[in-house]
Amino acid sequence: MTNLFMAHTPYHLLLSAGIATTEFVDVRNEIVIVRDFRVNQGTLDALRLVFADVKIVRGNLDYARNSFGGTALGICNAYRSISEIKNKLAEGQKYSNLFIFNNFQLVSKKTMQLVNISNDCNIIYVEDGIAAYVDDKVLDNINLDHFKWCFKRLFFNLGSYGHNVRILGDEVRIRECRVLFPEHVHDVLRKKLVSEISGDQLRKGIITLYEGDLLQNGLICDAVIVLLDLFSEVRDLAVYTATLECIVLMCVAMNRVMYVKYHPRETRDYMESFFHQHEGIKRICSSVPSEVLLYSCKGDLHLIATITTSFVTAFKLSKSIRCVSLAKVLGVDSNQGEFLRKIGVEFPANIDDLGNVIARRNFHLS
Repeated sequence: MTNLFMAHTPYHLLLSAGIATTEFVDVRNEIVIVRDFRVNQGTLDALRLVFADVKIVRGNLDYARNSFGGTALGICNAYRSISEIKNKLAEGQKYSNLFIFNNFQLVSKKTMQLVNISNDCNIIYVEDGIAAYVDDKVLDNINLDHFKWCFKRLFFNLGSYGHNVRILGDEVRIRECRVLFPEHVHDVLRKKLVSEISGDQLRKGIITLYEGDLLQNGLICDAVIVLLDLFSEVRDLAVYTATLECIVLMCVAMNRVMYVKYHPRETRDYMESFFHQHEGIKRICSSVPSEVLLYSCKGDLHLIATITTSFVTAFKLSKSIRCVSLAKVLGVDSNQGEFLRKIGVEFPANIDDLGNVIARRNFHLS
C-alpha cells in the first residue's frame, strides 16, 4: 500500500503528518508540497522522517506576481506546477489512497486525474479548514465562471475532472471525508463516508513536525494572539491598523502579552510600521502554524482574527482558548459566521464589546 498526500498550507502538513503517523504507520506514505507557503528546513527534515518521498513543486511563492495577468497568468503558473508533478510521480506507481485538501485548484484536479487513471485509487478529502462546513465559493458571474472552467478543462485535458467546485470535497470520485467536526459538516458532504480527525491526531501532527518550534516558542501563558489577514483581504488598512492599536492598549492595560502572526501565504510586511511603534509585541514566524502556538498555551488565551481556520482547530486543542472574530468590528460580511458561532466563536459588535471580551478571564470550560 502506498498513500499520497497533497499539501498547499502548513495546516495541510500537520494534518497529513497526524493521519500518516496514527493510521498508516507500516505503509509507504508520500507527500506533494506545492510551494504556496514557506517551509523551513527543520520542518522538511521532520517530514522526511514521516514520508518516504517528499516531492516539492513550484507554487505561488516561486511565481512573479502581476496584477494584470489575471486568469492567464494563473493558468501559466498552474501549467508549470503540473508539469513538475508529472515528472515527480513515479511512472507506473499505484496509489491506494490520495489525500487531497482542495479539489478546486487546477493542480489538485490534475493530480487526482493522474493517480486515478485506472479508477482504483481511493480519493479522500481532508478538510481545508472552514470550507468543509460552509458554502466557500461564491460566484459573482456564473456564466463567466462556467466559460473559464470550460477553457481550463480543455487546456489541461482534465475531462470529467474539470468541472467547477462550489463546495470543497464535492466530487463524485471522492468517497471519504476527514473533518474535525463531523456533526457540522456541509450537507453536500454527508452523502460520503465522513470520519473525524481527532484531537490526538492533530496534536500528533504538531509534535511530529514542529517540536523544535514548540521548544523555541516555549509556553504561552495568559496571552492574546492576533492572526493577521492577508493584505489582499484587508479592506481598509487604516481601520484595520486602528483596531489593532486598540487591542495593544487593552493588552497593556491588562498586563497581557500580545503575539502577532502574519498569514503563511503573506508576502508583504504591510504592518512593519505598526511593529516598530510597538516593540513589546512578540512576532511569530509566519511559517509556523498557529496550531503550534495554541498547543503551547497555558492559562487563559484569547485568539483574535477576522475569520480563520485556527478558530476550528483551537477547540480541538484546548478548552482554555476564547476565540474572537473581528468581522463585525471591521464591518466584514461572512457566510461562515453561523458555523463559527455554533462551535463557540464570539463576534463582538464594536471596540467596546471587544474590550469586554478580552477583559473576561478564568473562562476554562473544564
